[in-house]
Parts: sequence; structure tokens; C-alpha cells
Amino acid sequence: LPFFGELSPWRFTLIIVGLPGLVFALFFLLMKEPARRPAAATADVISGSGFTDAIQYIWRNRLLYLGFLLLIGTMTTIAYSQGFLAPTFERTWGWSPQKYAFVNGVALLVIGPANMLLMGTISDWWTKKGVKDASLRLLYIGFLIMVPTASIPLFMPTAELAFAILCINTVGIGIVSAIGITALLVITPAQVRGQIVAIYYLSISWFGSLGPIVVGELSSSVFGEENIRYAVAAVPFIFGFIPFLMMPLTRRLYRAQIDRLRDSTE
Repeated sequence: LPFFGELSPWRFTLIIVGLPGLVFALFFLLMKEPARRPAAATADVISGSGFTDAIQYIWRNRLLYLGFLLLIGTMTTIAYSQGFLAPTFERTWGWSPQKYAFVNGVALLVIGPANMLLMGTISDWWTKKGVKDASLRLLYIGFLIMVPTASIPLFMPTAELAFAILCINTVGIGIVSAIGITALLVITPAQVRGQIVAIYYLSISWFGSLGPIVVGELSSSVFGEENIRYAVAAVPFIFGFIPFLMMPLTRRLYRAQIDRLRDSTE
């Protein structure tokens, strides 16, 4: 290729997959900036709109944001650790990495977009019905689907049954991924949304990187590399235990913060 020379197949694949992103980036570059609306007055909740104000707001509500971010962080640790599923299926049930990648890719193409659209619709409908913490409830539903179905498949007798359960897991991960940012914005003042969304993505990405590290360490030092499935199965419960225990507290703080923000803008 021009500027790149000769590339191995996997490098060429990454380039082909990444190229459409440049086209979309150009499209968004040419989009007209929408008119800005003045932010609602929330002086009793937050005084400014800078990065320091965002950090101070998070710190004042640290238990709420901790419980919330741990929920989403569990999703990223599970999703990132599933990069080991190709060798897991090969060592456990004899599927080649190529077969796993093809079947998994088709499943993601079918489940992913449908899941995203459906969850957004349900969240909007539920909110219009007056359920003020609708997005958090959906987040909890996704979490409770996601954690057990990430581990159970690794103990199934056949690859087909394991993958069928993993499709349910994909639904749970999709719910958490789709609703997480919506649930975050509900408890975040407009003045600092940009900064807090950036911190959110940085935090869950960093947290998610722990998933593959734990799988590698458990596989090498505890279960043995031929039993990698046990290492993958351990991740959801290692990272999901604390946010699960915090769910009642997180919901109580979440609902209270919604009321506080609502009262400050009236």
C-alpha cells in the first residue's frame, strides 16, 4: 500500500475497518453547529462550568458516582476480557479462532444495533410514564443479565450452548453500554456535562483494561493456560461483587440527586 508498504493480513484488516471512520469524521466536521440554549440556573448545585468545577461536583457526590461508575466499569471489564473468548473456545471446545470470530461477528451485527434502538425507546417511554430513574432501572436490568451470563457459558458442555448464552450476555452488555451515558446525564448539570462525560469514558476505559490483565494473571498463575475459561468466568464476579452490593445505595443517591437538580432549576 502507498505510504505503508507491504502489510500482514491483520494489519490490512485494521486499516480497512478503520477507513470508514475517516469518512464519518469528515461528515461531522462539515455539520452545522446547533444553536446553544442557556443552561438552567443551578447555582446551589454547582457554581461554574470549568474542569475544576466538574471535579468538585463529582467529589461532593463521590458515593453516587463511585457506585455508578463501578456498574459501567464492570461492563467494560467483562467486554474487554472477552477478547480471550477466541482462544477459550479453541482450547475448550475445539472451535478455530476463525470460526469463533465469524459467528461472534454475525451475532454482534444482529443483536447490537437492535438492542441499542430498543433500549433507548424503552427508556424514553418509561421516562414519559413518570419513572424518574428509568435509565438507572434499565442499567440495573442490564447489569443483572450481564454478570451471570458472562460466567455461566464457560461451564457448558458444548460450544453451541455456550455461545447461545453469550448472546444473552451481549444483550446485557448492550443495555449497560447504551443506557450508561443517558443515566449519567440525568444526574449531571448541563454546565459540566462535557467534562464529566470525558471523565466517564476515561474512567470506564481504564477500568475495563483491568479485565484482560486479570484473565492473563489468573490463567498463568492460578488455573493454568489450558483452563483459561475459568479465568474468563471469574472476571464478572470479581468486578461485579462490589457494585452489586452498592446497588440500593446508588439508587437512593441517584433518585435524591434527580430531585435536587430538579428543585434547583424550578
